Amino acid sequence: MFGLLNKRKAKEIDQVEEQLKRYKDTEGLSTQRLNFGLWYFRHRKNFFLTIVGVLSVLAAALFIYSLYYFGDYLLRGMTSQQQSVSGLVEDVTLRGTRLDQNSVRPRFIKLISLANGNYDLIGTLTNANTGYWLDFNYYFVVDGQSLDVHAGFVLPQEQHYLLSLNQTLTNQPNSVELIIDNWSWHRLDSHQIPDWSTYKEQYLNFVIQDKKFLGYEDSGLTENLKMASLSFNIVNQTPYSYYEAPLNIIIYQNSEVVSVAQYVIDKFASREKRTIEISLLSDIDEATRIEILPDINIFNQEMTAPLDIVN
Repeated sequence: MFGLLNKRKAKEIDQVEEQLKRYKDTEGLSTQRLNFGLWYFRHRKNFFLTIVGVLSVLAAALFIYSLYYFGDYLLRGMTSQQQSVSGLVEDVTLRGTRLDQNSVRPRFIKLISLANGNYDLIGTLTNANTGYWLDFNYYFVVDGQSLDVHAGFVLPQEQHYLLSLNQTLTNQPNSVELIIDNWSWHRLDSHQIPDWSTYKEQYLNFVIQDKKFLGYEDSGLTENLKMASLSFNIVNQTPYSYYEAPLNIIIYQNSEVVSVAQYVIDKFASREKRTIEISLLSDIDEATRIEILPDINIFNQEMTAPLDIVN
């Protein structure tokens, strides 16, 4: 009897619990949510401590990571940065040195006595730079006395002669100095001039032919002064005509400069051939080498005209 009652009572309890599990009020609150809320209320302290612990571990890890890389920067990165800055400053300094001193070398060559206290003075300026040309003023100082000032230029990778001719000096010179002053650098535009050698050849392709030198004994020019003579043909093989085409003429005996001259060809048309004859105030009787070089600044467009429009 009692066993039947107990079974019935247990069955009723199971039915009530099942109904409680499936219970859901009109606001949407279920028994499962009530159980979760009760569990959270009982364990909220541990739950909060767990979250705090996880965040603390994450913060500590990030702090250690930042501290490591900051220390690495202090030990190695700062030194590397200083070396990079030092290298940049050194490179700028070296570039300035190369441009202004090491790669540009002025040199006095010789003072040549002519007659009646007149002299020719010869120097050179060498520009070893590949991407810069230079214009400047130059003059010679003889025994502390400054002579005439001349405008000059030197193109990239060029040795250019600097001449001061027929200068009158009161006394026999003891010391000579070549002074380069008021210089200005000009950088080549690599877009317009990708190949400097080709560009230069296009403007300065003058062909010298049939050079003939006669010493003062053979020239027969005059009995009072010792005069030599030089003749040659020159062809303008460039596509440009020149209103003026100055030439520097340097005459050697072996390795020594013995005479110099300047000659200007007027209105030298493209593809034109000229025969040049000049007289030299010189007592030399022979020449082993003769250099005839255009003294034309090809960046001065006022000197040139396209094709054959020079009249």
